[in-house]
Amino acid sequence: MCVQKILNNITCKEYCSTHNFKYSPIKEAHPQRVYIPNYINEISTTNSIYVNFPEIYVAELNNVKLIGGNYIIFDDNNYCIYDLPFMDSENKFDLRCHQTIAVNKNNTVVCYNETGETIEEGIMLISGSSYNYSHFQFEVLAKLCLINDTNEYNDMPIIIDDACLRVPQFQEELQMLNKQGRKIIPLAIGYSYSIKKLIVISDLGVYPCNIKPDFLLKYQDVALDDLAVKPINKNLAIESSNVHRKLYVSRSQSPNSRLQNQPAVENIFRSFGFEIIFPGSMSFHDQLKTFSEAEVIAGESGSGLTNIIFANKNAKVIFIQPKVIQSPWYSNISGVLGLKTYFLDGYLYGNSRLPYYQNGFIVDENYLKDFLYRLNLSN
Repeated sequence: MCVQKILNNITCKEYCSTHNFKYSPIKEAHPQRVYIPNYINEISTTNSIYVNFPEIYVAELNNVKLIGGNYIIFDDNNYCIYDLPFMDSENKFDLRCHQTIAVNKNNTVVCYNETGETIEEGIMLISGSSYNYSHFQFEVLAKLCLINDTNEYNDMPIIIDDACLRVPQFQEELQMLNKQGRKIIPLAIGYSYSIKKLIVISDLGVYPCNIKPDFLLKYQDVALDDLAVKPINKNLAIESSNVHRKLYVSRSQSPNSRLQNQPAVENIFRSFGFEIIFPGSMSFHDQLKTFSEAEVIAGESGSGLTNIIFANKNAKVIFIQPKVIQSPWYSNISGVLGLKTYFLDGYLYGNSRLPYYQNGFIVDENYLKDFLYRLNLSN
């Protein structure tokens, strides 16, 4: 039976102040650098901008509820603890997600199933996109790294979306970072659970799930704090003395591949001595080893390229992404780690029913060959 509620939005800081709950700042609000993609056919001195990044905190909440596969926290008084709506100054973010069916600055509407289950305590590591490899890194594992470093909650279980535990690579990486051997409590998507004591870590990135129609994604909409990237690299990256491989990360086996001339593009990279790899079919340990040995990493924007987190510091990275899609997701990751990056432009070509930033695209093949020759990557 679906329960539908209209909840009243409140920031976690205000909620803790009102209820006298513990709220511990970890990092003050600060200007955060956003790394602008470096397109090879441009000469520009502006390769970054700064945006205001909110305070990063850890909070302790009592007697609240979670819904598996969702970002929000709520209570029996219809408060919805959700920081992101208050960061949307232009009212352009579309924050609907699974059971969160409508969101504005004041209210969140949810429709979910009750389990009647009560969890004594746990650390919140669920999100609306934790099934996605890239979001899993920054919305789940980066927070686990942060809480591991506090040493205050070493014996407390972690609360995870059960979808994460169905992916072998996710399980493998989670076990590597679960150094305290914490109990793992899985939540089913769409079902609510009561939590007597919940530890909440604030978002380490600020970005919308989607943009409302008639609005454009802008570089300043997507920011990742260094804490979202560097601790994962520090805990998992392998130092390799055998850096020699040239990798093309293929999405040809993915139902969400957007590069429309993928076979031709892969053949071009293959002719320049690149290995065509499929991270989704590799064990997590194999992904770590493979990316640690890479001299050059290339591919269209997609979750597999998130593995640049584990690249050696001298690796070159080539991203294929239309400039019209102003997304600095991967330029932020590479920028925080200091990797040398190149972006190749493309033009949108595909299903116009989708938001423009999800449409298919094509990269000009002669433009690609010319770039690879100029980068001196001939086989």
